[in-house]
This record gives sequence, structure tokens and C-alpha cells, in this order.
Amino acid sequence: AGGSFTNSGNKIRKFFSRWNGTSWDSIDFATGNCSVQKLAVYNGEIYIGGGFIKAGAIPVKNIARYNGTQWDSLQNGTNNIVYAMAVYNNELYVGGSFDTAGGIQANRIAKWNGTNWSNVGSGMNNSVRALETYNGKLYAGGSFTQADGNLANYVAVWDGSNWSSVGGGTNSFVDVLF
Repeated sequence: AGGSFTNSGNKIRKFFSRWNGTSWDSIDFATGNCSVQKLAVYNGEIYIGGGFIKAGAIPVKNIARYNGTQWDSLQNGTNNIVYAMAVYNNELYVGGSFDTAGGIQANRIAKWNGTNWSNVGSGMNNSVRALETYNGKLYAGGSFTQADGNLANYVAVWDGSNWSSVGGGTNSFVDVLF
């Protein structure tokens, strides 16, 4: 479980905690102000996205990987909040309000192959809040109106090479895809 909570069960467990089937387990995650926005499993490890600067004792930026015993910063993460994650074509796609990931230009969306970050086309002109796969494609929703410089009102589809609009989009923000 991830979020803005500071207790799970009747103990202090800030922002991230694990239910083992009978009780909550504490995992050393973050202190101070934090928000966990999204959890994902990729290559058998847990990825946590949100707005935070520490995972355990390790400095991170808005995304971290947990292998069951230790945290990793994913090459210094992103320069702003991560809201969405989805596995597509054996890579972890990450969306948010950032414009860099691991120091490379990545306008609100980037992909992680387990070792390195790369951009996903030229990205979006505003935040990506949701990612979901369907019929072999990756769908993105958010507050953007352009994807790869093309009109895409709040929802777009990635075919592995290009972004395009989905049926003219919607008339306002898309925060959830399913």
C-alpha cells in the first residue's frame, strides 16, 4: 500500500507498507513530506512513484526500486512527480509532470529498461496521470492536449513508435484508464 498515510494498523509506517495476509509489515521508506502515487512490479521488483526524495537511507527523486531488501534510485529518477507506471513491451513506462528522467529529456513520459532511461517520442505538453496497456498498445491519459506535437485531447495511444490521438480524445483531464 502506498499513499500519504503515516500509520498502517496501529503503528507508524510512513507512506508505504506491506500487508502479509495477517498484519502490516513495515518497510523503511521515507521521512518528511511524501506522496506515493503509483506502485508497479517490473522484473520481479517493486517500483514506487510519487513525490519524494528518499527511499530508506538512499536519496532518490520521485521514483525508486525495491528488490525486497534494498532501494535503488534509478539513475537519479525524475525531476518532478511520477503519477503513473505500466509495463509495455518488457519496459517500465513512467508518466508524470517531469521533463527529465535520469538526466535525459523526457517530456512527461519516459521508459526504463531495467538499466537506463529513454524518452518516448517527444512526449506530451502537460502531465501524464494514467498509463494502461490494451490490445498490444500503451494508452496514456492526463492533462495534456498534445502527444508528439500532435493533437491528443487528454488521451493518446503509443504503438511502439508513435503517439496518436484516440478518437478525438475527451473534453477534460483523464486521470484513470482501465
